[in-house]
Amino acid sequence: MEVKEIQQHLESFQQQDEYRVSWLQKFRTVYSDTVDKLKDAVTDLNNERVLSRTLGKANEELEFKFNELQRSINRSAFVLVLIDADSDGYVFDDKYLLHGTNGGREAALVLKSELQRELRQTSPNIAELPFILKLYANVDRLGAAMYEHGMQEASNLLRDFCRGFCQTGGLSEFIDVGYGKDRADHQIKGVLEHFKENPCCMHIVLGGCHDNGYVCDLDIIKSGGSLHSRITLLKSFQTGRQYSDLPFKSIHLPSLFRTKAFSASVPLNVAHPAPGNSSRDGTGSIGQGLSYAARAGASNGSIVEPAPPSPTNTTNRRFILVNAAGDRLDRFLKKPSQATFTRFHKRKGELEATGKRGPCNLHYLGSGCPMLASDCQFWHDGFDEGHISVMKWLMRFQRCDDGLRCRSAWCFYGHACFGGCKPPCKFSSEMHAVKRAGECEVPGE
Repeated sequence: MEVKEIQQHLESFQQQDEYRVSWLQKFRTVYSDTVDKLKDAVTDLNNERVLSRTLGKANEELEFKFNELQRSINRSAFVLVLIDADSDGYVFDDKYLLHGTNGGREAALVLKSELQRELRQTSPNIAELPFILKLYANVDRLGAAMYEHGMQEASNLLRDFCRGFCQTGGLSEFIDVGYGKDRADHQIKGVLEHFKENPCCMHIVLGGCHDNGYVCDLDIIKSGGSLHSRITLLKSFQTGRQYSDLPFKSIHLPSLFRTKAFSASVPLNVAHPAPGNSSRDGTGSIGQGLSYAARAGASNGSIVEPAPPSPTNTTNRRFILVNAAGDRLDRFLKKPSQATFTRFHKRKGELEATGKRGPCNLHYLGSGCPMLASDCQFWHDGFDEGHISVMKWLMRFQRCDDGLRCRSAWCFYGHACFGGCKPPCKFSSEMHAVKRAGECEVPGE
């Protein structure tokens, strides 16, 4: 065998060895990748098992919490009853009002019983839930209106009735909202907004159909899917026209509430303090007031008629001025002469010597003082038209607490700064530079 041939065989063997080495290296790489993938798969499987156990445990915990929450909701479920008792349509019948505290308790119990009876016809399960009764009214104004329409005894017992209504298990409230424009409406709308999405509030009975004030809020609710099925309207003998277009269920309770108006001819703002800086109860629990209680001020219980208002206030001031934005505007007031101011202060000094504190704003400027001249700590006589013009001018510099939202036809406080003031001004920022564009008259309270 020649050397050349041997060399060729050696090269051939070398190539074969190199091929085998290359193949083994590739095999090792593929094998290594396969082993890594297998390890990853095993790790993933183990993680899946751990995650499955974790999720299973979390699911059990969530299911337990959900069931506990559902049980809690069921235990706390209630029916909310909101009634605007500031109107004739929701004044309780005399058979309850004339029994004072006991009548209030009975009225609360009968109201709940009657509502349960009505709801059993459509929602028997809901009818057995606790009822939270919330009635809102300006008690002094309501009592004054009742008194003016011959319901003197019921008027004098009204606060006892309200207290009795609150003494039936802790879920019944007769809330005195005090003086102010639509305060009962604002309270009810706020509570309605808060509870309409509350899962514990299974049903809401709304008694406010005497006018269309709640229609806009109910329009929003009716578009809220299942929400509209949770509302029942408690209608009175006078119902706003727009309520007939709403899809809510409605009920009537003629045996519980009055079936006719008692204040159609006289506004419900009879003999109340002018809004602004006068003493007001505001929103809260029942407190003693003077607007009708003063009429029963005689020690022997006889009815005492209040002193008539000043002749300057016999004009029926039903309208107030507002601008295009609805802000309250003050009417033009001519400043009294310096001589009139001098005469005012002289007369004021003379009357102060009698021991009283000053002229009665309610008597001279407001709707009339509810107290007799002999009982009031302020003067009811001794001032003429000139003196009264100075009083009007001075009171314009006292800021009305209701500001641009005031709607009282008898308010004698200022609703806008006169200008040229120095900080700090008692008038709020919005009460400066009030525009008179679009000035017009609207009915006042």
